[in-house]
Parts: sequence; structure tokens; C-alpha cells
Amino acid sequence: MGGQIIIENLSYSYSRNKPVLQEFSGAIPAGSIFGLVGKNGSGKTTLFGLILGMLHPEEGGIRVLDQDGHTLPPGAVGFLPERPYYHGEFRLLEYLKHLTSFSLQPCNMREIEKIIERVALEGYEKEYLRGFSKGMLQRVGIAQALLQRPCVLILDEPMSGLDPFGQKLMREIIHKIHKEGTTILISSHNLYEIERNTTLVGVLHRGKLRILDPKEAKTYRSVYIQVEGAHIDLKTMFADLSSVVICGHSITFPFSQELYGQIMLRICKANVVIRHLQIAGDDLESIALNYLGEDDEHA
Repeated sequence: MGGQIIIENLSYSYSRNKPVLQEFSGAIPAGSIFGLVGKNGSGKTTLFGLILGMLHPEEGGIRVLDQDGHTLPPGAVGFLPERPYYHGEFRLLEYLKHLTSFSLQPCNMREIEKIIERVALEGYEKEYLRGFSKGMLQRVGIAQALLQRPCVLILDEPMSGLDPFGQKLMREIIHKIHKEGTTILISSHNLYEIERNTTLVGVLHRGKLRILDPKEAKTYRSVYIQVEGAHIDLKTMFADLSSVVICGHSITFPFSQELYGQIMLRICKANVVIRHLQIAGDDLESIALNYLGEDDEHA
């Protein structure tokens, strides 16, 4: 199981008059996918640096695997930075072999091959990195982070610059690694992706952290669909879905990706024309933005 992260009264600043984190406290459960969001300059990358032990807190502390960040065993935390750099003259396999040679517990060839499979790069082992796409290089970054067999994996903007196919593949890789027991921290400005892919979300603003549950946001959202056609028997069409309410030519139901997909598929297969569709209620984006806005108003 991945490592729990406990943050207690953490404070850090780059200058006396510009504190980044102020008496910052929170807990990231072991085995979770924790999404971290906030404005530019809010301290997300600083927090990652403190967890990694690259920065030293002025007050308070961080414990990972019940150990202080500066006494963690090597490789306990893996990291994919927002703007990674790779030496293009390396081939993929030799690059990973080169990196693991610096480890106190280097991976053997079979382990490296398994990591390449985990990030969907099998077949590219002998290809030069200079010919890799943006999405492929992001996956190389995850592969190198996995070489140390981390209990915690930090991903800084892993979806940045990826096309829809690349984003889908990245989501699948993240969830696969999570199912293996790794605790994952994701920083992103894409709140829709955060909502889809995390179990908990932290909004970082003015040095403080507020925890949000993506499931709570979805609980209060509902979908309203109005269709055309007097001949359509909506009650029969959706009789097996107890959460769907039919009134005349309108359909109302609580929002979830699965239920929404089922209903839209049935509507399309029946060639039903949709006159109006509305998703009402707060999603994660509106909840987070409202929190950030309210905090600014009271500043």
C-alpha cells in the first residue's frame, strides 16, 4: 500500500515578506489519488519540493511513510516535473538502464521491461528519445520515476500538452499504477481532469489547504433532457433505471458519467431528437473557483 503523507503546521517562504505556505496542515491518505489545484504561485510546486526533501520547512514538518522527508529511504517518492528534460541521443531502454545504474537497488532487465509495459511504451525500447512525441516523453518521465519502486508518485501537470488520445492513455496508466497500491499526487490546472481522476482534491490558496471530495460535487448535480416526438415511450425505455424520472417528454436524473452514458446511448439508438439538455448544480470547478473567489473577497 502507498504511503500516507501527514503535514503539520508547515510554513515556508522565499522571502520574509512573501510567505508561500503558512501553518499548513493536512493529510493525504495512503493509497489515494490526491489532486492539488490552485492559482499560479499558490505553492503547489513548493509543497512538492518539501515532500521530496528538496526544500526545508521553516516551521512544522512533513512525514511520509511515518518518516521525516529528509530521512526517507532513497526512491520512496517518485516525481514527474512539469517540464522534464531528456537526452535525445539515448534510446529508451539504454536511458532507463543508465538511470537505474545510479540506484542503491538497481532494477534488473526484467523489471525495466515491465516498467516499459506499464507506461505503454513496449516496442519502442530501441528508439531514440529525440523522436518521441510529447505524450511519449511524459510516459518516459513516469517510467523513470517508477525505477526506484516508489510508494508515493508526484505528477506535476501530467496532462499538459497532450492530445485527447494521450490524455486517455495517461489516465489509464495513472489508474493502473494506483491499483498497484501507489499513493499518487497530481497537480493540474485542468479541474475537469482532476474531478475525473482523483479520490480527494485539495485547493491551495493563500498558504492554506481546503479538502474537497469530487464525489460530493457530483452528488448535487442533476441532468435535465427534453426530447421531441409524441410517439416516444420514455417510461418503457428507462423502466429499469430507478433513478430516472420521466415527466411527459422530459428526463431528469442525478449526474454520473456511467448513467449519463447509458441514457445518451439509448436515446441515440432510438433516434430520439433532443430539444434541450442541461446539467445543473455545482461541479468541482465551480466549487473550487467559488472558494478561491470568496477567499479573495475577504482578504
